[in-house]
Amino acid sequence: MPPSSSSLSHPTTRTSCRTNKVLLLKNDGFLLFGCFKQLVSVLVKKERAKANAAYLELEKERMASSTAAEEAMAMILRLHNKKSLIELEANHYRRLAEEKQQHDQEVIQSLQWIVMKHESERSVLEERLRICRQKLKIYMKGDDEGDHCEGFDEFLGFSNANFEDDLYL
Repeated sequence: MPPSSSSLSHPTTRTSCRTNKVLLLKNDGFLLFGCFKQLVSVLVKKERAKANAAYLELEKERMASSTAAEEAMAMILRLHNKKSLIELEANHYRRLAEEKQQHDQEVIQSLQWIVMKHESERSVLEERLRICRQKLKIYMKGDDEGDHCEGFDEFLGFSNANFEDDLYL
């Protein structure tokens, strides 16, 4: 087998007919002298060693890239899981906020209804009070004692003020 061109660059071969010895000049500048079979065997072993070293280096690189890819995928999965958890939590808080807003709106409507009811009752009571005052004035005018009428007006004025103050509290 002739030596490969990768390890030898135009080797110079000299053969002696009597001894069958060969002188080879390799591309790294070294001279080899010996039997052709032995020289080729040595060169083949060296080339195999270089190829094996290259395969080992290639395997190391492949393992390193495989490990890096696995770590990247694991990171992607962790980030995806974290994103999913954050989205679930955000949806939960959004639902809680919507429920609270709905509850608050119901409370506001209930309070508005209560205020309207109290204002309606107040209007009815004020109207009844006005009617009662008119009846009392009519009754008091029909009475012979006019002094009581003025006293009642003052009393009614005072009690009306207290009544209106109580309504606003």
